[in-house]
Amino acid sequence: MLHPYIFFLLANLLTIGTFCCNALAVELTRGGQPVAEIVIDAEAPSPAVRFAGQELQLWIEKISGGKLPIVSKINLAKTQIILGTPETSAAIKAIAEKYAADLAKMEGNDGFAIRTEGATIYIFARIPKGALNGVFRLLELNTDIIFARPLHAENGSGTIYSHTPNLSIKKADCVEIPAFPYIRSLGEGNRLWQTRLRNLIMIQEIPRHKTREKWEHLAPAWTTSKGIPRQPGIGKTHPEYFAIRDGKRQEGHWSQLCYTSKGLVEYYCKRVEDTLKNTPDDVVDIRMAHADNHRVCQCEDCMKPITLPNGTVVNPDDPAFRSSAFWLLNNKAAERLGDKYPGRYPRAFAYVWSAEPPPFELSDNLMVMYAPYVKSHKIPIYHEDNEPWGTRAQKWMAQHKNIYVFEYYMCTTTPRFYNPVTDIAALDLRFYLKGGVDGMYQDNASEAEKGDAADDPDKLTTANGYDASAIEYWVLSRLYWDPRQDPDELRDEFCQRAYRKAAKPMREFFRTIQTAWHKDPIPSHWNDNPVMSARQYIVKNNLQEPLRDLLEQAEDLAEHPGSKDLVKRHRAVFKKWLRLEAKVTQKLELTVPYRAKVSMDNFDFDSGVWKDAAVIDDFRTRNSLNEKAEVPTVVKVVNDRENIYLAFHCMKEDKALLKRLKGMKKISDWPQKPFLEFFIDGDQREKNGYYQLAFNALGSQWDARGRQPSYNNDKWKVNGQINEDNWKVILRWPLESFGRNITMNNRFGVMIYRETGNQTWLGVNVHEPSGFNDLKLEMD
Repeated sequence: MLHPYIFFLLANLLTIGTFCCNALAVELTRGGQPVAEIVIDAEAPSPAVRFAGQELQLWIEKISGGKLPIVSKINLAKTQIILGTPETSAAIKAIAEKYAADLAKMEGNDGFAIRTEGATIYIFARIPKGALNGVFRLLELNTDIIFARPLHAENGSGTIYSHTPNLSIKKADCVEIPAFPYIRSLGEGNRLWQTRLRNLIMIQEIPRHKTREKWEHLAPAWTTSKGIPRQPGIGKTHPEYFAIRDGKRQEGHWSQLCYTSKGLVEYYCKRVEDTLKNTPDDVVDIRMAHADNHRVCQCEDCMKPITLPNGTVVNPDDPAFRSSAFWLLNNKAAERLGDKYPGRYPRAFAYVWSAEPPPFELSDNLMVMYAPYVKSHKIPIYHEDNEPWGTRAQKWMAQHKNIYVFEYYMCTTTPRFYNPVTDIAALDLRFYLKGGVDGMYQDNASEAEKGDAADDPDKLTTANGYDASAIEYWVLSRLYWDPRQDPDELRDEFCQRAYRKAAKPMREFFRTIQTAWHKDPIPSHWNDNPVMSARQYIVKNNLQEPLRDLLEQAEDLAEHPGSKDLVKRHRAVFKKWLRLEAKVTQKLELTVPYRAKVSMDNFDFDSGVWKDAAVIDDFRTRNSLNEKAEVPTVVKVVNDRENIYLAFHCMKEDKALLKRLKGMKKISDWPQKPFLEFFIDGDQREKNGYYQLAFNALGSQWDARGRQPSYNNDKWKVNGQINEDNWKVILRWPLESFGRNITMNNRFGVMIYRETGNQTWLGVNVHEPSGFNDLKLEMD
């Protein structure tokens, strides 16, 4: 399907090298017996080159039955595949002058060349990881192998290939250069699978050579990273380094720093240097970050305007105010680091409140990791509806040379439904490439695939993300190497290699959902609810039967056991989508806007922060989905990034009841009538649990966790107004007190019950989390 944005940036892309041609057939196996050798002639081969030989040997044997020996001596009388770099291999060095143009293209990246000289095939690169990439490309060019998913990678449906006793190399003589030279990663999990996809993986927290060596065949040292640990006890010895919130210092794992604290710069830089002393010299990426939340310091000095070295003043209402404080500190650390440790690059996160580019130049010794969070994946980053992320990206790319992007296309729950996000990823990647971005990092759904499709019948699991979306992971890896490629053509290739005779119905299955997904105007984010996605794109479009038929056809047609297993897994997750969707009666998802300075005393719910708030007004008799409530209730919802606020307006109340309530005193127990109950799942969601609040306009409060009334939470507050025939309450509940935050867990289920009229939102029952409807918090 040709997406409407597909023509953007096509004319001005940077040159990416992919040049291949056919070669005379070079025989590797005959009748399942080896007739060629693999040569690694380096005296001390690097782990990556050694592993390249092992992988080539492994897959040739699995495909043909013939195990090619790995030798160290050149013998031109034999058919040989020589692996290495000019620096480590005499054989590669001998041809370096002839292929100088190839090697020049590989400078500073993990690209590779495959060249044939008679019966000799050379796979060479500038760095060992490039030679490893070349091995996998040689296999792909000359067999039908596909590394489809991490599970059952060597013996099962993770890798699909035909058995060919007579195996020859017919396609070679190519040079391939990656678009993004620094990193191309689907997170840090499933490293072996990602390596076989030719990703360039970031490996974090590698403190010692000894530890790193076990991964060195997967990633060069310069893509390993070391974070700066927080010094134990620093909160007690130097509490002034940490942010003040609500009048108190907030030392702890999730606390921000106080960037105006005296001595912080010296401490910060010393921690960088101390970290470097215990980090191998070839690990150049030193990770510096702030806490993953918006709880920035509110001390008097941190709220003052910032005067930059050039005299420019950044005021507190400037979008770059908070980020300026963060980047000033990192600039100082990077400059100091550059003087003492040239070639060691601190990497800082442009994320949430630090994502706005500061109004000053950054040190050339500083790497910036830009995280465009949260945006819609149905439109490119440069679309106006994704502002401010496109403008911010443009500013970063124009302002600084060392940029890479932390993306969320396949993050958390999203891949557990099939979302064709690579249509938009391709457009974004072309945009980033044109802007000079060095690398792409995908925040992955998990670190490892666990279990089978049916491991939990009542919940979509990590494994289901691969059952549903292995095709998109594979396509995204290809696009990271070369974003000029058409995602649909890549999907065609995936289906041909993975499903073979079942390719046609499987391709139509994906295309059907893809069409519905693009036609629907609702956005797609990093943490879409897969069950709600099934409702939105399948059930609402009456696609259950057509899609079910396509999967049945595919299973009937599939002959390769691995292909049949992949189809069965997809059928299982499809059935789970529909089964779980059927359980979630009338489930909705409501977006809660961000509002600053929400007052607990202003009961005008028609103006100010409440004017364009999210609205909940469809109340029905409890356990009666079709019976509208007799007395109206309207609830409005906003958030200020730290709290959720709900404004309840309960109308047509019994006047005598309200008059009696006015004469009572508020209590810290079950509230007097009339009252409201508010249920929220929060961090109890995975346990099928919830929190329960009960309150009234008098200010009486009661809370529980599940069926445990002994639970006590004093963080939430209510303030009420009692009128003649109606009453109002404003509820404030800190996100952290129910295990949620604006940046990572901004979605949760809720249910509201009003005692008068025995009514709930949409008529669902109380104490049943399966009937909760979702709120999703906006952060801008």
